[in-house]
Amino acid sequence: MDDIILIHLSKDTLKQTTLDVIRFLQNLSWRLSPNKRVLILKMTFQYLGWQFQTEEERCRINQKHGSK
Repeated sequence: MDDIILIHLSKDTLKQTTLDVIRFLQNLSWRLSPNKRVLILKMTFQYLGWQFQTEEERCRINQKHGSK
C-alpha cells in the first residue's frame, strides 16, 4: 500500500484524523517518509487517472485513461 487519501468536510477533523492515522501506522512499525506527505487542503486532485472534485462531490475518469 502506497497511498492513503483522507477526505472530510471539516478541516480540523481532517487534521486530527491525519495525525491519528500517522500515529497508528507508526505504532505498527511502519516507516513513513515525511518528505512524501501531502498535508494540504485540495479541492481538486488527480489519483490513478481519476479526477476528484471534493467541493462538488464528483469524480470522473481522465480522458486519456478512459479511452484505453
